[in-house]
Amino acid sequence: MNAFAISGFTAALLVLQGLPDLPLNSASLWLWAVSAIVGGIFLQFIKCPAWLRAALYFLAGATFGLSYGQWRAEIQLADELPPHWEGRDMTVEGHITHLPQRLADTPRPAWRFDFQVSDVLTPDASVPRQIRLVWYGDIPNQPVPEADNPDVDAESEISPAEQAIRAGQRWRLNVRLKRPHGNANPGGFDYEGWLFAHNIRATGYVRGPATAQSPRYLGEQPWRFSLWMEQLRGTLRHRMLATLPPERYPQIGILIGLAIGDQGAISAEHWQLFNRTGLTHLMVVSGSHITLLAALVAWLAFRLWCRHSYLTLKMPAQRFSALAGWITAFFYCGLSGLGIPALRTLGMLTVVTLALFQHQHIRPSQTLAISLVAVLLLDPWAILSPGFWLSFATVAALLVTSNAQHAKHAQQPRSRLLKHLKEGWQSQWAATLATIPLLLLFFQELPLVSPLANAMAIPLIGLVVTPLALLGCLMLLLPDALAQLAFWPMALADTLLSALLEILPYLSHWPRWQTPNPPLWAIILAAAGVALLLLPRGMPEWLSLGIISLLPALFWPTQHPKENEFWANIIDVGQGQSVLIRTADHALLYDSGPRYGSVGTNPNSSPATDAAQRVILPFLRAEGVRKLDLLMISHKDIDHSGGTATLKQNIAIDAIMSPKIYPSDTPCQQGQHWEWSGIQFEILHPSAEVLEKPPRNTNAVSCVLRVSSPTQRFLLTGDLPEKEELQLVKTGANLRADILLSPHHGSRSSSSNGFLSAVGANQVMISAGYRNRFGHPHPTVLERYAAHKLKVRRTDLDGAIQIRPNAVTGWRTERRRYWQD
Repeated sequence: MNAFAISGFTAALLVLQGLPDLPLNSASLWLWAVSAIVGGIFLQFIKCPAWLRAALYFLAGATFGLSYGQWRAEIQLADELPPHWEGRDMTVEGHITHLPQRLADTPRPAWRFDFQVSDVLTPDASVPRQIRLVWYGDIPNQPVPEADNPDVDAESEISPAEQAIRAGQRWRLNVRLKRPHGNANPGGFDYEGWLFAHNIRATGYVRGPATAQSPRYLGEQPWRFSLWMEQLRGTLRHRMLATLPPERYPQIGILIGLAIGDQGAISAEHWQLFNRTGLTHLMVVSGSHITLLAALVAWLAFRLWCRHSYLTLKMPAQRFSALAGWITAFFYCGLSGLGIPALRTLGMLTVVTLALFQHQHIRPSQTLAISLVAVLLLDPWAILSPGFWLSFATVAALLVTSNAQHAKHAQQPRSRLLKHLKEGWQSQWAATLATIPLLLLFFQELPLVSPLANAMAIPLIGLVVTPLALLGCLMLLLPDALAQLAFWPMALADTLLSALLEILPYLSHWPRWQTPNPPLWAIILAAAGVALLLLPRGMPEWLSLGIISLLPALFWPTQHPKENEFWANIIDVGQGQSVLIRTADHALLYDSGPRYGSVGTNPNSSPATDAAQRVILPFLRAEGVRKLDLLMISHKDIDHSGGTATLKQNIAIDAIMSPKIYPSDTPCQQGQHWEWSGIQFEILHPSAEVLEKPPRNTNAVSCVLRVSSPTQRFLLTGDLPEKEELQLVKTGANLRADILLSPHHGSRSSSSNGFLSAVGANQVMISAGYRNRFGHPHPTVLERYAAHKLKVRRTDLDGAIQIRPNAVTGWRTERRRYWQD
């Protein structure tokens, strides 16, 4: 395959996924695609300069990539939930397509799963084919009437809760759906893009019975390989949990993740630890795991096949071993959930196997390029995933290093031990170096302890723990008498993993290199610098140039407000609140957002995630904020204080102010004021009397903060109720502001007319979750805002809201993508 055509194809898909709207119309789509293919064929028969041929190949690849990407996007965009069907009950039939996940830290049992709709029983309703649901409460354990499903035994019953819901089951469900929506923040995870890439076109939950026939188990979906693999994953997960109970073996979730790719089994605490030490890549079924297992099976197959001359005459042992290794990799990729690293590895192994059968020699770089095209043809949105870039960049760096090592060893042979140690060190150095620009682009930080942690963890996890976990999985599929022996390899893996986890907390306290989100040109320059550093030694001028090329991305300066001005960001945390206010030299965070549920194997021990972990900390890294001078928690409600503990653990905080939520907090009290870089900060509520005898309603003690500069004033009110609003007006406090943070997310119990008149703002910011269950903002409040001629901005519609001197913008407007609602 031509390198320029592949580059054009990849570049076109990357550009397409960053556009606010699709560029082509359907009528010209296939014309462009056919023209690209014909142009590529025509180039084979004409003579032209090398630069022109390269440009034409690039153009042909780019045209085909643009056409193909738009075609795939149009198909998925057409399959949508109409807006007028959001929040309405509908009855659907279909089957569960993937391994369900148990949600932890919920008041009642809850499962999350993907559901493929086959029939919509509600008249005139329109439902996308693929949806994601959450089912709260116990799964019904009931017989299946023969009249409803003659293919199922009338006496059969659904298994207990751990097995009751699994891939391949057909259900009739009463559901309530909404269009795909996620938090939209700088540096944050694009959940809407992830849903679109996985063709999930609506999300929702299972409602109570609409009729006596809903919810209803309808039997099993006809056999399909993908469903069979998901059912096998569910069986193995259940048996692993039964073999090593989570309450006694807390590392079992990691072993499940390593063996079958169920990342939801790994607790939030462990994910945080791996992220701090740079070991996150080891917690997925990576290409090295698949290659190791495939190589082991291929070696055994080769040894056994060579023992019989009759077999070698029918098929050469080399071919048979390659085929056995490929089949192993194929099944293991299916068992792991087909992540991007698994697809990349399977693609490369497929190319190598086919080349071997056709007696062709293919270079490793060609293998990687063909695998790249295959992954993007299967999933054009994989190019948006950090895992895609990290996987291919790491392998490319290893290939470059490997070629240099082979050339050097051919000239200067060394002892085998010294050779392997040096090769391992150089490979680790190359992989670390290749990921620097990508880690800065996607995560804005580099764990400095990562090389040391990886040097310890890669051999242990890759060569010992993962093979033991896989061996235990295979033994669990044997008859019961032999399956009991699976305890020993899994227990040994758990013991070794526990030893590693005893060391990692000490390493996690090492400093991390953090930088604000660098511009794209700095990342491209850093990537070029990495390429220069990976070149064979002997060219010191290129080495110096490579180091210089890395400097802009590594030392990109943090942007600050000027003296006498402030910047504010209302962060999109869903149904909750968090606001970052920055001056020239200081940073204040007002509220820490809500607490969320989590996925885990043991709901009693797996901690819930929160807005600080998912949203606020990535946002602060992207903005270059490394320390908070003040964390102010307006009041105790979990949607305002849910991320406080996580913030304390992960970022330096000089002071915490609240209505005495915790004894160590400084109380926020009426009359407090201070100045930072020419900006005035003043606490207007609560009074000392209110703090002495706080009311039962925690909203009534909300800290009200007024921030003012010579040109702009901003009033933050927490969840202040109407009664306290009017009392504040009566005290004669200076409430005048240009921008108001809507009290209580726009609840009808706040934003009284008298209060709005006293504030006199021209804009109001509402922090609320999309289609939240409280109905915020309330329609009557929106009408009241309109009556006061307030321009309304909402995080559920605008994403993160950025307030700058004389300018207010929404992140969804600045960074719109064609799949966003």
